[in-house]
Amino acid sequence: SGQFAAVRTAADTLISKHPSDPGVAEARKLLAEAERQEREAAERKAEVQKQQAEADKKRVAASLKSMRVEKDEIRGIEFYSHQDSTKFLNSRSELAIYFSARAGRAETLFLRLQYVAEDWLFIESFTIKADEAVFQFHPARGELQRDNGAGSIWEWFEAPVSPRERATLDAILAAKKVTVRYQGKQYYKDRVVPAPELERMRQVLAAYKAM
Repeated sequence: SGQFAAVRTAADTLISKHPSDPGVAEARKLLAEAERQEREAAERKAEVQKQQAEADKKRVAASLKSMRVEKDEIRGIEFYSHQDSTKFLNSRSELAIYFSARAGRAETLFLRLQYVAEDWLFIESFTIKADEAVFQFHPARGELQRDNGAGSIWEWFEAPVSPRERATLDAILAAKKVTVRYQGKQYYKDRVVPAPELERMRQVLAAYKAM
């Protein structure tokens, strides 16, 4: 029944304490059989673990095919983002996620909201409507960044995804329609998040989970 330790203990006790007992021969047979079965069980377990490791490796490799990797050699950290997401903050407005990894293991998931236009909004907060659910983001002082150049302005906010924000992220990625409101000091701008943009986020989250 797989109780190998119990068999060993009972057999070893009989053999050591009662070497002349008629049952010693049977005990030795049971001990040998238990060791054989235990060895085979260990081999089967090792094979299952090997197959699982190979399957996990393939799943991770498949999930990372669409990722772009940037390495920080000094800190020994890699940052994974979708290859089709914006590489530069002044490229376009976008809702995105990315994650850091160290030694092949995913560590921290980040959320980034960026706004690119010709005129400043001086964004103070963000509102995301996912179907009928509404989520508010109020960055702390200094967390919102701004820059400009070549006739464009860009404002952005990014932060680690907390457990509470993870539930928000899951709701956003499960929604059919997602709208981001960039709330400025005086005015606001609404943007419907395109389906490909949401799909990119789903793929990044899948890669994060796989690692």
